[in-house]
Order: sequence, then structure tokens, then C-alpha cells
Amino acid sequence: MARILKASLFIMLGLTFGLAAASFQARDWMHAAGVMNLGGGKAAHPVSLRLGEKRYVVMSSLTWLEPGPSDLSASLENAVKGREVPAYRIFSWYPPRVDLRLHHWNGIDGEDTVHGMTPFGKTNLFVVLDSPGKPAVLNLVVTDLASRKRVLTMPIRFTGENGAHEGH
Repeated sequence: MARILKASLFIMLGLTFGLAAASFQARDWMHAAGVMNLGGGKAAHPVSLRLGEKRYVVMSSLTWLEPGPSDLSASLENAVKGREVPAYRIFSWYPPRVDLRLHHWNGIDGEDTVHGMTPFGKTNLFVVLDSPGKPAVLNLVVTDLASRKRVLTMPIRFTGENGAHEGH
């Protein structure tokens, strides 16, 4: 009987912790997803962040849908021409520190360039940026270096502190 009680208590504590962790949403980071191609790509999952934090992180999972390899450039711009872009930095976790050569990893260099994106290749980009201070829309722009065409424009919306919080 004691074993059953201990097991039940362990399961209840695990469920309680899991539900509490699942319902938590951080205000300072979001995940975005998109597909990139020479037709302009598609932001499958853009983000909306509430103002009120000093710094934000947007993690984007991106897939290259063109049949050939390419080098891509990433940058952040304000959706309204002439408006300032807060300080930002773009980096990737790829390639991993220990590469087992099981997969081709597309990382970003210090010039915000992803080299050698292969067909249907995936990469992640982390954008760490300071708060714009007021409601704004910034765009994560990915450009094909060979053609100079935009292959993705992903909006990052900043709403007032009481604004909607979309995405995950």
C-alpha cells in the first residue's frame, strides 16, 4: 500500500510540475518559423511581443526550399522606412561544437551570412535585440546573396504592455 501511495504522490507531483511549466510564458522571447525561396518565402509563424522588457530573443527555424545551394544574408530592419532599428545581434547554434557528420549544419558567420544552404536545408537564427521602446514592427530579412532577392521577410511585432501576446 505504501508503494502505491508513493507512486501516486510521485505521479501527482510530476503532473502538477508539468502543468505549471506548460502554462508559463516568458514575455521576452518567442519562436518563429518560416520557409525561404526566391519567390519571397513565407513566415509560417511570425511573432508578437509585448513591450516592457529591456531585451528580447526571437528564435527562428528556417527551411530553404530552392533546388540549389545558396549563401544567405540576415538582417533586421524597421518596417517603417527611416525609423531606427534597436541594437541587435544575430547568431546560430549551428554547427554544433561536436559535429558527428550525420547532418549538414548551416550556421551563420560573424557577417550575418549563412553559407551553403542546401536544398531543403534547415537552420536556426537567434535575434537578440534591445527593446524598441514603443510599439513597432521590425522585419527579420533574409536575402539570397547571388540574386540579391529577399527570400524571407518575417515581421516581429512589438505591442503595448497590455497588447496581445501571440505565438509560442
